[in-house]
Amino acid sequence: MLGSPVALSATATDEDGPLEDGALRWTVLRRTGDAAETVATATGPQASFTPDPARGLGTTYEIRLEVVDPDGLGHRSSVTVGPTPVTITLDGDPQGAPVTVDGTTAPSPRTVDAAAGQRLRIAAADAFTPAGGTELVLDGWSDGGAPEHEVVAGESDLVLTARYRAPQGGIGEALLETGSEPASGMTAGIAQAVVAERRLPALRFDPPNPFGPRTLSGLLREAPAGGRVEIAVRRGSARRAGCSWWVARNARFTRASKPGCGAPRWIPAQMRRTRGALRWVARLRGTLPAGSYAFVVRVLDADGRPVDFEKA
Repeated sequence: MLGSPVALSATATDEDGPLEDGALRWTVLRRTGDAAETVATATGPQASFTPDPARGLGTTYEIRLEVVDPDGLGHRSSVTVGPTPVTITLDGDPQGAPVTVDGTTAPSPRTVDAAAGQRLRIAAADAFTPAGGTELVLDGWSDGGAPEHEVVAGESDLVLTARYRAPQGGIGEALLETGSEPASGMTAGIAQAVVAERRLPALRFDPPNPFGPRTLSGLLREAPAGGRVEIAVRRGSARRAGCSWWVARNARFTRASKPGCGAPRWIPAQMRRTRGALRWVARLRGTLPAGSYAFVVRVLDADGRPVDFEKA
């Protein structure tokens, strides 16, 4: 098996009896096509070499043994050995998804001839659109490996599947916008609660009054360990020039002197577990004036990375 040491041993005698260890000389040649190179030499009744795991079925090893007695008479023998052939099948779920082996890409399923112990680098596309379907995103390999990772062929055939799924619902940075100009911040909040229930099944605002005079609050039905919620409140629409973000520190909106919205002003929410969910409360430190708002909601994991949740 490639990558595992191969032990060699031999004995030699002549008419006067066993020969000394120094009479046995080993040479191991690695042959790939017309090219040959010496990969191991040794003297004595025992030797070893390790087949290169980066080389496949096209590489063989010629093992040569030369025996020379004290009178200078010698004998040579050799044997050629090769790796055990196996197959690696890279499938897709659904089939047709492109898969890559050592830099060569083809639609799945595809079968690769390999050698037992050979190391290959496989990869799957981040996204795939089946014929007549909608775009899917990579859910992962059946062996649990990263989208691109190394596999080692075993002594039997191997099947690995790149699995795809529909894109996850967006809470990582999900935009919730009002559809009209409400008369008060409270009315805007009620409109947001309806949108949140439809588009963000893992998170909702408290209906019918998702924010009080100085807070936003709601429930998060699932979250990673150590996860947290952050809220950003935007005045106006992303399609309008000069929209601005609420700053909780001084309870006012940023000045909208430049087109576009720029970076959100995130307001961290306090979290506490209740009835199998997490309640979050973001304190605005001021009352939102009447107007139309958009809330940008995101859930972060313990390392501060945005989290996505599957649609219900």
